[in-house]
Amino acid sequence: MQPISSTIKKPRIQYIDALRGFTMLLVVFAHIETFSFESGGMTTFLGRTFQLFRMPLFFFISGFIAYKLDGDWSLSQCWNLVKKKLRVQLISTLIIGTLFVYVCTDGTFLDFLCSSSKYGYWFTIVLLEMFLIYYLVRVLCIRNKILNNYHLVILLLLSILLLLLYRILPLDSTVANIFSTNAIFKYFHYFVIGMFASRYVGKFFDILDNGVWMASVLSVFIICLYVINYFNFPGQFIVICGAGYCGLVIVFAFFRRYQVIFDSEKHIGRVFQFIGKRTLDIYLLHYFLIPKGLKSLDGLLVEISNPLLEFTIVILLSILVVVGCLLISSVIRISSVASRYLLGTN
Repeated sequence: MQPISSTIKKPRIQYIDALRGFTMLLVVFAHIETFSFESGGMTTFLGRTFQLFRMPLFFFISGFIAYKLDGDWSLSQCWNLVKKKLRVQLISTLIIGTLFVYVCTDGTFLDFLCSSSKYGYWFTIVLLEMFLIYYLVRVLCIRNKILNNYHLVILLLLSILLLLLYRILPLDSTVANIFSTNAIFKYFHYFVIGMFASRYVGKFFDILDNGVWMASVLSVFIICLYVINYFNFPGQFIVICGAGYCGLVIVFAFFRRYQVIFDSEKHIGRVFQFIGKRTLDIYLLHYFLIPKGLKSLDGLLVEISNPLLEFTIVILLSILVVVGCLLISSVIRISSVASRYLLGTN
């Protein structure tokens, strides 16, 4: 592992917002399949496939964007970062999440707070906690040259430890549920690997541009998909993690390979980039707009079992939900005060 140099500059990735927009669309897609149909789960083959890498990709991108090669890591500056993250990711989630619980469910704020899933609003809270862990480790290491050079290694070892604890410990206590500890333990390694990819972005892109490497990644993903769908064994969690990494690499490579399409000069690029810049808005609002009780459509998807048809139906519903979220978001953003506390805008 080479020491980190403050003179190295990370290149700006033009298509990263479009990639985030695509990932947000996958999230809405998954939630429509999960909550809209009577079966109450991932009913389609594509839905189950997307599920393998959807959240790993989101956390990977978050870590990729979060990592900074240099900058001011003084206590005062870190406290400013923490305050901003608390307002953007915690306050807005608590307000919108509580509103959702009282308007759309029979629950209470206490039910929301003590639920590990937070009625679907766990992601922003878990991501906040990952940022806080990153800031803490960076501040502790910054005063020691040796530790600072290897702070990513420390984070990686910590993420491996948390993953092992996730498989060993029963993370279902009230305190664990309040902090959604199971999700932190389960997904933190994707966040850290995203930071590694950002730190060594040149080498990461070499892998994405290498045809042999990508053919191997695609082959492993297909094998993992087959094993997960047709076998059940104690070590399957390792296969699921492997599928998650392969899937996120494939998606990232796709956007890199066709980055011209997702440029701001192209219509589709502008659309995906706009969605990517409003991911928090969409995430906070989309639960209100997800259609419920699509019994007939549920049966149709299960009986026909046509991947193209099932994708078309659910993606159209997903696009409608995203458009609705963007419209509501635009109305909220008329008020700077409302948008600041409801959507976490600056």
